[in-house]
Amino acid sequence: MKFMISINSLIRGRMHQVTAYLVTLYYLEIIFLMFSLLFLYGKLAAIGAGMLLTILLAYHIIQIYFRKNLHRKIQLFIIDIHASFAVGYLFYNTARGLESDPAALFIFITRTVILIFELMLLFVLTRDEVVAGFSRSG
Repeated sequence: MKFMISINSLIRGRMHQVTAYLVTLYYLEIIFLMFSLLFLYGKLAAIGAGMLLTILLAYHIIQIYFRKNLHRKIQLFIIDIHASFAVGYLFYNTARGLESDPAALFIFITRTVILIFELMLLFVLTRDEVVAGFSRSG
């Protein structure tokens, strides 16, 4: 039991680092979006959106790592938007039957993993001791 308590306190003290590493999974979503935009709007839209979102996500990850409270709140907003999208996507694909295409299966598994981590982050990033660890300045 003492081991679990020590692991919990270690993770709680480094939640900004854990969050920053988990948020890097959104790069996969950017890649999925770029493929969709490529077929719908062409190369320019796909590359432009991918570059813009990649730069914004990199900045966001850095700010979370440096414990900026504004970016903790932005992350909670991103979780709210992405989790609702992912639940709808997963429900739709499960209801109509999973495809045997490897790419579709990879997207399904990736979004499931991201959703699980998002729900854990949603719970953890709203705890009082974690909120206190983020600076009020940014």
